[in-house]
Amino acid sequence: MVTVSILIPAHRPEFLTEAIASALAQTFEDIEILVGDNTSDGALEGIVSQFGNPKLKYFHHGFDNGGENARALWEKARGRYIKWLFYDDILMPESVALLVDALRKFPQAAMAFHGRVMIDAKSAIVHTPPRLLGNGEIALIDRSHIVRNMLPQLDNFIGEPSFVMLDKSRIEIADLSKYKDHVPDFLGDVCAYLAVARLGPIAVVGGYHGAFRRHGAQESANGSPIFAMGLIEWEVFLRGEAADGNLTIKEILAAKQRLVEVYVRFSLHFPELQRFIAGLTELTDMLPGQLPTSEKFKANLAYAREAMKARASAVKLNAA
Repeated sequence: MVTVSILIPAHRPEFLTEAIASALAQTFEDIEILVGDNTSDGALEGIVSQFGNPKLKYFHHGFDNGGENARALWEKARGRYIKWLFYDDILMPESVALLVDALRKFPQAAMAFHGRVMIDAKSAIVHTPPRLLGNGEIALIDRSHIVRNMLPQLDNFIGEPSFVMLDKSRIEIADLSKYKDHVPDFLGDVCAYLAVARLGPIAVVGGYHGAFRRHGAQESANGSPIFAMGLIEWEVFLRGEAADGNLTIKEILAAKQRLVEVYVRFSLHFPELQRFIAGLTELTDMLPGQLPTSEKFKANLAYAREAMKARASAVKLNAA
């Protein structure tokens, strides 16, 4: 058994070499690095094999499904701690060591994360988010803090999975991928953080110890066929947390205003969002406990998923 398993689910060759190199450069030595190749023909094997490092292991999955690829790596991992690294992101050398230290210092935490900068396709820094803590500082946040600071502003201040470490001994991966009765199509990371935070506080490590790459080919780009679900799922979480009594009226109103802004902004490209704009009156007209089960909202959500599937199919046909 090793201490940390770094899991790299990958489906494209671009940037993968840099991601693997950053994993191998970690100052924390008791690691294994598992690369899950999701291409149909094992196209990424050559990139992995060129490193010739015994800590690096290659698996051809070919699921054509990112979630299945990630779950398969989780099941193969031998580490006490799981460190995600998406194929197009980069870790600074001290990333793993700092996150392990945080989880050891606060054993009540099942997850730790650190800050990151945003880079472009050429690895130039294009954005530096506000600091959460100073360098070398570690703190704990609870689920209430996450809910009340994420949802009103639709702001995933924790960041992407590449900058998170999880205590595998305390977590079932199936519990990370579902929010109430909703399985996210886009905001799987926020869903997972909300789930882990039910187990206890989350450790925050100060400083920027990784880089999230923005480029046109990633599914999180706003031109992606599934991007609209990334907006709608904020409302799914909002309705659920409001129903559970975890948000004040003021916070619900702030989230409603933010949702209006983003729905309007993207409704020309994603026409199904018009239905959600009209449905936002429910946030103030209905009792909070009724919000997740609204028939109108459930119908709009089903309609949006069909629109998303149609766009994704069209993209595949055009690429064939």
